[in-house]
Amino acid sequence: MILTKIYINNEQIDLKEDVSIPLNFNIADIREPEKRSTTWSKTVILPGSTFNNELFSNIWNVNAVINSTGTTNFTPNFNPNLKAQAEITYNEATQFKGICQLLNVNVTDKYEIEYEVAFFGELQNVYQFFNNSYLRDIDLSEYNHTYTLNNQYLSWYKPIGQGYVYSMIDYGKGINNQFKVSDIYPSVYAKTILDKMFSEAGFSYQSNFLNSDLFKRLIIPYNGQSQLTLSNDAIENRSFRATKNTLQTLEYASTGTTFYSDLEFGGASAEITYEDEVTEPNFDPGNVFTFNTLFKASRSGNYSFKTFLKCYVTYYPLNPATFNFYSYDAPKTIANLEIRRIRSFANDIIIANVPITIVPFGNNGNSNQFNLFSKTTAINDNDTTFTNEGSLETQVYLNANDIVECVIHTSDSVYLLNRPDPNDPLNNIEVEGDLNILSDSYFTGKLLDSTIQEGDTVILSDVLPDKIKQSDFFNSIIKMFNLFIEIDKSDAKKLIIEPRPSFYTSGVTNDWSQKLDYSKETKIIPMGELNNKVYKYTYKEDNDFFNNKYKQQTGEIYGEQKYEVLNDFLKGEVNNELIFSPTPLVDTIGHDRIIPKIYSVNTNGQIGYTASNIRILYYAGVKTTNYQWSHIATSGTTQRSIYAYAGHLDDPLNPTIDINYGIPRQIFYTLNRWTSNNLYNTYWKDYIEQIADKDSKLFTGYFLINEFDIQDLDFRDTFFFENEYWRLNKIIDYDRVNNQPTKCEFIKLKTLPPFVADEGFDTFGGLEDGNINAPTGKIINNYNNNNVADGAIVSGFNNNVQSGNGVLVIGNDIMISPNARNINVTASSGISVFDSSNVSITSSTGVTVFDGVSNVSVTNSSGITVTESNVTYNNGIKTLNSVNYKKYVALLYQTGTNDPTAYVLENTLSSGITWVRNTTGEYEGTLTGEFTIYKTAIFCNNTNYGEIMAYRKNANTINVYTQDSSGTPTDGQLNYSTIEIRVYS
Repeated sequence: MILTKIYINNEQIDLKEDVSIPLNFNIADIREPEKRSTTWSKTVILPGSTFNNELFSNIWNVNAVINSTGTTNFTPNFNPNLKAQAEITYNEATQFKGICQLLNVNVTDKYEIEYEVAFFGELQNVYQFFNNSYLRDIDLSEYNHTYTLNNQYLSWYKPIGQGYVYSMIDYGKGINNQFKVSDIYPSVYAKTILDKMFSEAGFSYQSNFLNSDLFKRLIIPYNGQSQLTLSNDAIENRSFRATKNTLQTLEYASTGTTFYSDLEFGGASAEITYEDEVTEPNFDPGNVFTFNTLFKASRSGNYSFKTFLKCYVTYYPLNPATFNFYSYDAPKTIANLEIRRIRSFANDIIIANVPITIVPFGNNGNSNQFNLFSKTTAINDNDTTFTNEGSLETQVYLNANDIVECVIHTSDSVYLLNRPDPNDPLNNIEVEGDLNILSDSYFTGKLLDSTIQEGDTVILSDVLPDKIKQSDFFNSIIKMFNLFIEIDKSDAKKLIIEPRPSFYTSGVTNDWSQKLDYSKETKIIPMGELNNKVYKYTYKEDNDFFNNKYKQQTGEIYGEQKYEVLNDFLKGEVNNELIFSPTPLVDTIGHDRIIPKIYSVNTNGQIGYTASNIRILYYAGVKTTNYQWSHIATSGTTQRSIYAYAGHLDDPLNPTIDINYGIPRQIFYTLNRWTSNNLYNTYWKDYIEQIADKDSKLFTGYFLINEFDIQDLDFRDTFFFENEYWRLNKIIDYDRVNNQPTKCEFIKLKTLPPFVADEGFDTFGGLEDGNINAPTGKIINNYNNNNVADGAIVSGFNNNVQSGNGVLVIGNDIMISPNARNINVTASSGISVFDSSNVSITSSTGVTVFDGVSNVSVTNSSGITVTESNVTYNNGIKTLNSVNYKKYVALLYQTGTNDPTAYVLENTLSSGITWVRNTTGEYEGTLTGEFTIYKTAIFCNNTNYGEIMAYRKNANTINVYTQDSSGTPTDGQLNYSTIEIRVYS
C-alpha cells in the first residue's frame, strides 16, 4: 500500500511506490542569527506515466511546445519557469505544503521518463514573489490625491498606518519657518506597503506586532531619487490636437476683408480656426482648446506647439486683367504665420513665426519661408496656384492661464500684390486674392514638464524609491525587529510573524523524551558555534550633510550598535545592515521644532536639495510649536502653531522609543533626556547575548518522529528531554518512508535578565560598563583652516568657533566667541557672534551680533549689526519678535497716469505689494490672500495738496483714493505719502 501522496496543482500524481522525500525544517540558523529559513527538500525522483506526462505537458518531448500565458502556472499548461503549488501527505497526515520546481527530465536507458523535482516551503514562495517585484510595482492608486495645502493638513489626522502623511522634513528647499506646498512631500506608511505586498503576492499574515501602534506609525518618506511626475493621462489632459475640417479663406481686397486691425502688433491679423478636436488622432480631454482657436495653459511649465498648414492662393488681377510674373520679380511676403502667447495687452508676444511668400518664376525662396509657388505663365482672374504645405514648431514656458493661438498676420490686407508694371512704370499692377487654408491643417500643443506642481495629482507609488526590491524591504523590516516567521498550519498562504520574544509565548510543551534515540550519537556544543566575533547592527551609510558630518566626526554610522562575543577563537564581523539610512534630528535656533533635515551643503556653505537613500521614520502625529510657521500655497498663506512630527524618536525632547539600533555618540540639538529603548536593546539584545553566552548550549541528536509529529510541528513550541527544556532550531532530512531516526538540532539558552524599557534618563554623557548611556563624544575639527571647539558642528572654511555649546555652523569666515550658546549659522559668511544666545543666521553676509543679546533671527540680510534682543531681520528689515501682527510700511509716489511707486520701509507680510493705477485718483495694491477680514488695519497720511483715503477691498486688495482740496479725484497727490498696513494674527 502506497502511503505517500503528492499533489501538484491539486492533482494527485502517479506513484509506483512510496517515494523517499528528505525534508528539512528550519526557523532560524543559530550560527547566523540575522537569517531566516524555510522548509525544503532534497531532489526527489517522480516516475513518468501517462497522467504525469500530461500534467508536465509532455515536456520530455523536445518538439513539444508549451501553451502557457501569464504569470501563474498551469494557465493552461505546465510551465517549468513558474512555481507550481504542491502538497505531500503520508498516511493522510500533511507533511509539506508549498511549491514545487521541476529541475530535470531524465530519459533512462530503458526509455522511461523520470522527473527530478524539489519542494520549497511557502516562505520561499512569498520571498520569490517579493524578489521579483519592486516597491514601485505596488498599486497605491487608491491613495492618489491632489497636491494641495488642505490635503497636506488633512493627512495629519487620517487613520494611522493607512496610505500617506505629510510630515515636516527639511529638504533644503526653503527656510525652517516657511514651507511651500511644493516643499513638503508625502511619506507612505510602511504597513500600507507591507499589506499591499502580501495582498499582491496572494498571501496574508497574522501578527500582533505588525498591527501594533508602533509599526503602524512607521513611514517611508520621499527620498527625491526620482521626481514625482504626472501620469500620462494628466499630461494628455493638459495637451491637445485639433484639425481644420473646413476651408478657411482670408481675403486680400480693396473693399471688405476677413482680416481685423491688429492694434498691438500693427497691420492686420486673422486667427486660424481648427474645428475638430475629437476625431482621432485629435484629442482634448481637458478642454484646454476653446473657441476653435485658443489654447489655455492649465498650469505653468514648458510646452511644445506645432501648426501644420496646407495652403494655396487665388489671384484676381484688377489692372490689367491678366499679368505675368517676371524672372526679376522678388519673392513677395504676403503674411506671417505666427504662434502667439496672450497674457495681457502689454505682455502678448510672438513666440514663433515664419513668412508666407509668393515666389515668382526664377526665385525658389529658402527653407525659412512658407513658400506658395506661382505659375510661370500669365495669371488670369480667379487663377489658383497649386497647393503647398509647411509647418511651424516652437517650445515656450507658459504661466498658468496663458493663452496661445495661431495667427495669419499681414502688414497689408488690401492687396495681394501691388507693384509697377515693368512695361509701363506709371501703371501699377494691383492684384486682389485669397489665402486659402485647407482642411487637414492642424494645431497641437503638449505639456513638456511632467514634474508635479501644486494642484496636480500625486501618484503615491512614485513617492517610493525606485529600484528597491520588495524582498530587500521585507528583509530589513525583519532585521529591524528580529521577526520570526512560520507558516500557519491551517493556511499555507498565511505567515505568522512576531518579534522573537513574543513569537515563543504562544507555543505548547512537547515531551520528546521517549523519541530520543540514545543508540545514535548526540552532541552538546557550547554556543561558540557562532560564526563571527563581532555583530554590528546598523542602518546604511548615506551622504547627506548630517549623516556625513556624524561619520566624519565619530567614524561610525549614526545610531549603530556593536556586540562583541567573548570568545578567543572567533574572528570576523557580520554586518546586519538595513537598506534604510539613518535620519538625524536637528534643531534650528529661532524656533522649537526639532525635525529631520536631509540636504547637502556645498563648499561655500550653501544648502541644497539632494537625493537620499531610502529612509524609515516614526510618525508621532501633530505637535504644537510656540513659533508659528508659514504654510504657503498659491492661494494664500496659513500660519500654523502645529506641525506633523516624524523622526527616529517618538518625541525629540522626551523620547521613549528610538528606532535606531544604538544610542548616538552625538546629536544635533540640546536636550536633557534620552532613551535606550532602541532596536538593539528591545528586539536583539536578549537573543544575541543569550546565544553567545558560555552557558548556552546547542544539542544535536536523533529522534524517532512520525508523520503526525511533522503535521503538528510548530517552532513556537518548547520541547522537553534530558530533563531540560529546549527550543527546536532544525530538523534535518526527515524521511518518513525510510522510518529512520531524524537528526534534530535544539538550543538551550541561558536565562539572562531581560532588557527593561526605561522612561528616559538624564543625558550627562560618558560611558557606563563600556556602553554609551547618552549622546556624547568629543569632536575635533581642524580641517579647512577651521578652529573648532569640542562639541560644535562645523562645515566650511576659515571658521573660528570657540564654543561647542549647541553651536552649528555651515559657512565660511565665521567667528563664534567662547561664551556663546545655541548658535545656528547656515549658508552664510563673514559672521561674528559674540557672547550671545539663541541666535539663528541664515543666507546672510557681514552680520555682527553683540554681547548679551538673545533670541535673534537674521535671514537674507547683509551688513547688519545686532545690538538688541528679541528682534528679527528679514531682507534687512527689522521687526520685534513680540509684535503679534505683520505689517507693511511704505512711501507712495505717483505722477501723471503712472502706477504708484512704493518705497518700502518695513515689510513682514509674505511678499511685497503690487501697486497699479485703476483710474484717475484710484490705485490698487494687491497681495493674494494676505489681508484677513476683521484683522487688517490701514493708516495713511494726508498731504498739503488734498486728501488720501484707503480701505481693505477684499482678502487680496487694498484700495487708495486721492482727491484735491475741492474733493475731485486727482492724480499726482501721492508725494512720498506714508501708508502702513497691519494684519493681526
